[in-house]
Order: sequence, then C-alpha cells, then structure tokens
Amino acid sequence: MTMKKRGVQMKRWKPLFLAMALMTLSGCAALRQPPASRTIPPVRILNSGPVTIHKITLIEEDGGLVVVGKLRKLQDFRLPGHVDIQVCSPDGASELVRGKVRMQASKRRGVRESSFRGRLMVPPSSDALLQVRYHAAGDETGHAIRCP
Repeated sequence: MTMKKRGVQMKRWKPLFLAMALMTLSGCAALRQPPASRTIPPVRILNSGPVTIHKITLIEEDGGLVVVGKLRKLQDFRLPGHVDIQVCSPDGASELVRGKVRMQASKRRGVRESSFRGRLMVPPSSDALLQVRYHAAGDETGHAIRCP
C-alpha cells in the first residue's frame, strides 16, 4: 500500500471518528446532574458619595454565599474604604459583613473601576434582602444599614 492510498483511506474515516467523538462527549455531558436551583435573594444597592456600586454577582461557594461586585469612581482611584453588606431577614434578624475592596491607584482621568468581595457564612433565605453600600475610610456615619 502506498502512502497516497493510506492518506485517501484516512480521509474517508476522519468524519466517522469525529462524529463518534462528538457523540461520546455529548453523552457524557447529558449524564451530569444539573445543579440544585436556589432562589437568589433580591439585592438593593445604596450609593454613597462619589463611589457607585454598579455590578453585583452572588456566588455559592463552600456552603456560603460570596458577594462580588464592581465599584466606579470618577476621580483619582484610591479607595481606602470597604463595602458593607447587610442581610435583612423578614423575621428581623440581620447579619453585617465587611467586604474587602481591591486597592488600585491610578492618575488616569475618567471613570475607573475596582472590585470588592465579601463572604456570608450562612446563605440567606430567598425572602431575605441584601443591601450593599460603600463605606469610605474616615466616614463617621457608621456601618449600620437599616433594614426596611
């Protein structure tokens, strides 16, 4: 058998091997169980000063809930503060968590972004309310956020 004939034969079998590989992969993907769906509590963003919170993502991780978000500021970007995350349950119980802001410094003008992350040890119920607010360093207004 010459090399030319072998190449022609391989070209004939190539689509068959490709189709079998795709069917095998799709079968494995169908066997996985979908993750247990959980209702996510509503989030209320309380803006303060020149810093605005414009994006929040809730991630379930190790039995807890991680709140990740983005901050925007128009001036030189140095944020020595933190983010307060308040969980308000309908029964009156509340939990306050301090989220860490990833520090960035820039002399560029225009809108700048930074991110924050806070971890809730106990996932809130679906009827709880999450309130998020940036708290600047040196701000004397306090950390407590009133639950509605």
